[in-house]
Amino acid sequence: MLAPKPMRHCYATIVGNRPVSEGYYELTIEWPRRAARPEPGQFLTLRVSPDPVPLLRRPFAFSGFDEGGSDGAPGHARILYERRGRATRALTAATPGETLDILAPLGNRFPEPGAGRRPVLIAGGVGMGPIFYWAERLAGSGAEIRLAADTGSRAGGDGTRNAGGSRNTTGTAGRAGGDGTGAGKPPVLAVGAQRGAIVPTELLPEGPELVLASDDGSLGTHGTVMDALGPLLAEEDQVELYACGPMPMLRAAHEAAERLGAPLWVSMEQTMGCAVGACMGCTVRVNDERVYARVCTEGPVFPSTEIDWASAPENA
Repeated sequence: MLAPKPMRHCYATIVGNRPVSEGYYELTIEWPRRAARPEPGQFLTLRVSPDPVPLLRRPFAFSGFDEGGSDGAPGHARILYERRGRATRALTAATPGETLDILAPLGNRFPEPGAGRRPVLIAGGVGMGPIFYWAERLAGSGAEIRLAADTGSRAGGDGTRNAGGSRNTTGTAGRAGGDGTGAGKPPVLAVGAQRGAIVPTELLPEGPELVLASDDGSLGTHGTVMDALGPLLAEEDQVELYACGPMPMLRAAHEAAERLGAPLWVSMEQTMGCAVGACMGCTVRVNDERVYARVCTEGPVFPSTEIDWASAPENA
């Protein structure tokens, strides 16, 4: 895995901060010139307010990055976040022109898929952000991808869109090509939610075939994202999985990868204190001599085989 680039302590100007779906917001900041470009899977921490409360910085994964122009214009980084508690409620009130105290970029990134393997990207909840960024990067590089996203509840698929934007109602990701490998097959993006209103549809990356689902029937059909991917995965001989989201979804993705004998990279979500490896507050139990690994510095992206799933919380 690529070593992360050094972090920087910077001040970033807010360019935009807007609601994009029910409970979710997109924050856009002008990227400091002296900070390294953030990669898919990495994150930043920021001080929500200069006031003493909330005291600790809050971590947020990058959901996108736009390079600066040839005329010297700065780049822009994007963050998809959920309004959850006091800190994120305060963040929703931040306005363009204000500055944020940030540490970035932090953590490692998603590794490139192996030759001949079709990437299958699986997201849930706030995990949509980093997975959308990774999908955007893969699509931009000309790679064909399969992207599956689930906002942490039930997902299946009866509303789909092909890469050209037209709709169909097959209910499953169509299979192109017949050799079972990732070569020559169109990308697929499956998105599920408890309610369709949760999904920030305007932020979905361009290119993939889209499969939609929701618990309440307002967006596609029912079923978990792993249920929806079952038929597709059964037909694929060469895949590489990437997942970010709630623990039950990550555990199900790991079990599927084990059955397939396929690699899976999981981006772990943990509460963080310092986010620089000092406090040991974000550790996860792993299956090697370390016993515990720090999500902030040794992750957040890990091979799923490194995680001790038996000790992982059921509903984190």
